[in-house]
Amino acid sequence: MSGVNRQVVANVLNGTVWPDMLTVVDLEGAQGVVLWPDHLKWEIPAAGEFTEAGVAIPPQDVPG
Repeated sequence: MSGVNRQVVANVLNGTVWPDMLTVVDLEGAQGVVLWPDHLKWEIPAAGEFTEAGVAIPPQDVPG
């Protein structure tokens, strides 16, 4: 068991809320699967290295 309230899981699956990171981590650990796509491969950008939108680009989406 993950310890995540079943109503939280239902709300996430219905799209009424976004899960917080602790919920994702708890569910991944309990299920033994990766739920957040390729988050283990993402690199944390150095200070000041952001996209025009102000967010870091995951490695698989880097142009060129």
